[in-house]
Amino acid sequence: MQRIKYLYLFELVSATSSIYHFFARLVLRRGYFRVAEKLGDFEYPSDMTHIGSSGGFPDFVLKTNGHDSEFTGGEMIELKDAKSYSISSFNSTIPSELKSVFALTQSLRNQMAITGENPDDFPDRLVYYLLRGRDIKAEPAPKVKVCLVSGKFFETVPVAELLPAAFREVALDASDSEVEIPDEYLRLFRHQADFASSREIEGASVKIRFRVMAEVHPSTNLFRQQNYPMIGDDTLSLVVPEERLSDVNSEDIEYSWDDCSESIRNSSTFRYLDVAFDEVDASLKDEATFCKLQHPMNGPFLLVRFNL
Repeated sequence: MQRIKYLYLFELVSATSSIYHFFARLVLRRGYFRVAEKLGDFEYPSDMTHIGSSGGFPDFVLKTNGHDSEFTGGEMIELKDAKSYSISSFNSTIPSELKSVFALTQSLRNQMAITGENPDDFPDRLVYYLLRGRDIKAEPAPKVKVCLVSGKFFETVPVAELLPAAFREVALDASDSEVEIPDEYLRLFRHQADFASSREIEGASVKIRFRVMAEVHPSTNLFRQQNYPMIGDDTLSLVVPEERLSDVNSEDIEYSWDDCSESIRNSSTFRYLDVAFDEVDASLKDEATFCKLQHPMNGPFLLVRFNL
């Protein structure tokens, strides 16, 4: 009976598309994160998403609402699933806060155009990662942590600076002595697409393709209890950067919807969620918990949490 109720609500909610509406729709069905064998098996709101190709970036692109809407929409979402409280490696693209619409495959851009959307109307898109970690050894039943997090959480150094710095480390490690590496040479490697294509070398029977894999530093593993105790077992959280949280003095303070601090209530995240929850299901506000999450290298974030 409960499943029927959820499906009914799922069909009635607003068609507005934004990361906040997407999160609200996830909250409605959040219990299924505990039982879905794969993160991709979850029934995502198809009326607000374009589906990416299997194995490519991203898994979803949210539909846009036009320039006149309070919510532009269009965010890119990548799924990351792990059978432990770790975050799977980023194998397709290095995580970042923004990515160009030209990073999308042509088939996905065509899919967007078929629905009447011009991908070029919003050339730069915010990126979010939907992460799930599972403690499959927990007793008496496995535990789950799910986070929908802004790509800014993982991009503390811009990709255009990160890649040249990494190649500099490679060159220094390979050298027996200190060598001068011209910056203009290293800058040739600032775009992943420039060296990700297969290269045919004359006389070689194989093609060469360089692939970058990014791994999350332990200090930014959101599932690590000692670093982020506010993200408990069997929870679904939204993690968004918010510079207006300077008057929140303690990361341990948790707020309900009605007793949030002034800085939280004045944040854009709170205002956007207020609208999204009203359009999806206003009663969700009664179950939300807010707290500040201090990134070790990248300023304050606002965390909104629901129990599964």
